[in-house]
Formats: sequence, C-alpha cells, structure tokens
Amino acid sequence: MLDFLKKIEPFLLYSFLGILIALSSLHLFIGYADNGDFTRSVGFIFEKPYGFSAMWPLAGTEEFNRRFQSEWHDKWVFLNSWPDEKHLFSYSSYKLYLLLQIKLSALFLEDARYYSIIAGSLISRIIFLSAFFALFRNVRKTVPVPTFWIFVVLASMVFMAASWTAFLNSFYEDQVAIIFLPVVAFLLYKYNQQHSLKIGFSVLIFATIIGSSKTAFFYFPILATPFVFPIHRGKHAAIMFALAVAICQSITFLPVYFGQYQKVNQYHAVYYGALKCAQQIDEAKNIEAIGNKPVVQECIGVPFFSPAGEACMQKANANYGDVARLIYKYPKVGFKMIAQALSEGSHIDVPILEKKLPGAPDFSNIPIFNLESIIFSHSLNLLVLTITALVFPVLFLASTNNLLVCGAMLKIGLFFSIFGFCQYVTVLGDGFFEITKHLMVGNFSLALSATFLLPGLLLLTATYFQRKRII
Repeated sequence: MLDFLKKIEPFLLYSFLGILIALSSLHLFIGYADNGDFTRSVGFIFEKPYGFSAMWPLAGTEEFNRRFQSEWHDKWVFLNSWPDEKHLFSYSSYKLYLLLQIKLSALFLEDARYYSIIAGSLISRIIFLSAFFALFRNVRKTVPVPTFWIFVVLASMVFMAASWTAFLNSFYEDQVAIIFLPVVAFLLYKYNQQHSLKIGFSVLIFATIIGSSKTAFFYFPILATPFVFPIHRGKHAAIMFALAVAICQSITFLPVYFGQYQKVNQYHAVYYGALKCAQQIDEAKNIEAIGNKPVVQECIGVPFFSPAGEACMQKANANYGDVARLIYKYPKVGFKMIAQALSEGSHIDVPILEKKLPGAPDFSNIPIFNLESIIFSHSLNLLVLTITALVFPVLFLASTNNLLVCGAMLKIGLFFSIFGFCQYVTVLGDGFFEITKHLMVGNFSLALSATFLLPGLLLLTATYFQRKRII
C-alpha cells in the first residue's frame, strides 16, 4: 500500500497544484474597492477610473456610491501629464512597482490612455504563485511526506484566501508585502539549508522592498537581520554585514521621514486609540489633561477624515509622546489597546470595502476562498501567539541534532510570527482607524507563520518520540 501511495504521490501533487492554478484564476475578478486611499497611492499618475466624471464625484450621487466602497474598477485613466508631483502624497516602493505593472498593462491594452489593474496584476500573480510552488518543491525534498502534505494544505489555504489576494487588484500599498512575503519565506528556507551569501543578500533586498512600501513596515530589514546573520565570512564579516543592514534600513526609513500624514496618525493614535480605550477603564475615563496639555473631550473618537476631524486635529495638537505619557500613568490603557487590537485581528474581511467587479460574478463568496476568514474568526492570532511562546524557548534549548529537520520551519514560523505581532503594535500608531485593513499584512504574516510552525512542531514531536523509542 505504501509503495502504491509513493507511486501516485507525484500525480496527486500535480493534480492538486493544477486545481490551485485553476481556482486562483478566479482571483482575477476579485479586488478591493477604493475608500479614498487610492488617491494617496496613485493620484500622481491617474486622473480617475474609466467611465467616471472625476476622481472625486459629488457626495451623495449614484456615481459617488459606485466610485467608493461598493465596487472596484479595473480600468483607470492616466493624467495628461504624469507623474504629477503635486499629488505625490507618499514615498513608497509600490510606486516603482506600479510603473512596472503599467508597462505590463500596455502590452495588453492598445489605448495608451488607460491602465488595467487586472493586466498589471499578472506579474504579481506570477510572483505569488511561483513563491508558493518553489516552497512546495523545497519542502518536499526535506521533510517526510505526511508533514509535506500538512504544509501544502495550510499554505494553500493562505494562497487561496480572497481577503489577501484581493489586494492584488487594488492600489493599496499593502500588496507589496503580500506579494513578496512568500518570496522571503522561500529565501529564508533556502538560506537555512545552504547559508549562501547570495541568498542572504536577497533576503535583505526583498526586506528593503517590503519595508519601504509603507511606513508601518519600515523596521522589516532590521527584523530580518538575526535570521540571516552572518551572511559574510572572514575577518570583517560583522562590519560588512552591519553596513549592508544600515543601508537597507536607511532606505526603508525614507517613507517615514517624508510622510505627509504624520500629524494625522499621531492624532488618531491619541484620540482614536489611547483615549478611546481610556474611556472604557474606570480609573482613566475622565482624563482632563495629558501632561500639561488639556484633553479636547469632544474630539475623542472623532477621526480626522470626518467633517470635524481637521479642526479637532488642530485643537488637540496630539503626538506619540501623549500616548506614552497616558500609558505610563495608566498601564491598563496599554493592555486594553493591545487586547482590542487582538480582538480586531480576529477578522480579515473589511466589510466597508466590497470585492465585486461590475459586470462579473462575485467570486469572493466561494467557500474555499473564505476558509482563512473562518479560521481567523476562531482566534488564529491567539493560537499563533501561544505556539510562538512555546517555540521560542525550544529553538534555544533544543540541540542542533533535534532541530536538524524542523529547525528551518520553526525559525521561519517564528520570524513571521514576530513580524505579524509587531504589526499589532505598529498599527496602533494610527489608533483604531480602519484597523482591520491596517492589520491585514500582520495577519497575512501570522497565517504564513502558522503554515510553518504547525508542521515544524509536529516534526519535532515525531523526532523526539522516535529517538525515545531507539533509546
């Protein structure tokens, strides 16, 4: 029986991969509607969606409702003269990546006045698919067949989740991380096998691309550093490595330094984050001042992008120091913020953003595309947190021989878990404003983490009991 299963295993694998490819083709029709953020990402290059009178139709009109939130649009009209620096609201590696996508779209559209998101996303889908398949190929060579299939099933659920792949048909900068995190996973897996200088540098390069795509990811290169140290060998290895990391980290800090929404984020962190949580705690709900600064009570819970928001931001004059001072005086506020972020992180759907393309069926409701949403609704983030707490000491206490097979999986799982939970803290820099969307990349990282941690722990357990029997 075992011999028969070994013979048909390649057939089962290729059939499974064929089904994945076929189903993932439906992702071409799944995207995220714009809630106004697209302007920040692409206003320097696009005038409006095709068929609309303007980028910002009049509020309350049918065109306004169609333009924002209720559906996403594939075709966009270029500005007559682009890029337009007046609308360059943020610095991001995504903008360079978008230019590459525009070149690809031009191969499919004859009219140079328009851009197709679907056509441009093809390069993202090839990278995304290739990274997962490369992982399958390498994991298959290094672990037992049952563990391999557990890994494949878990990774396929991540690969098929519409909540994440919908970013590929959008202009959200988050998509850079979603596209390239599986690439980093593959490179880290290879690095743990070969400890190659070339692969180690590749990890840092992709970490820089991800880290410079959005301010919330700026620390990604420094986070990756311990997992590829040391890349170099020889007398000056540490100095050369530190210099490489410093260059990468400097690049990822540029979006933070040049960001135009720092004041907005700081206002949200205080008035749409810390003070909202303080109101739920008896000892802190009637705070009248933070340090020497009076609290503007009527602005608590008022987002900047509401009618009263801009005036509130000016009156509040909030900064991140206010959050630190508030938590220092009322530690429960900090715990409440983290607890609420973990609670919000149990959802990976953004209900205010539809995934429907006009004129096409809504494939996002297919059950297999929503398995990850169901799993996260049962607190996958807390499960990964628990497993991480177990794995961390195991990696330090277990012998090298015990970790020979599963060490790579546990280390990679730990890496993505750390990044995922760091995002839970980082996104609070914008308070709870649209926190479900802001946590998407963190949750995507946690899903990747579970894909590695669970098979890794099973391997470690099986190896332990096997050696016990031998002894």
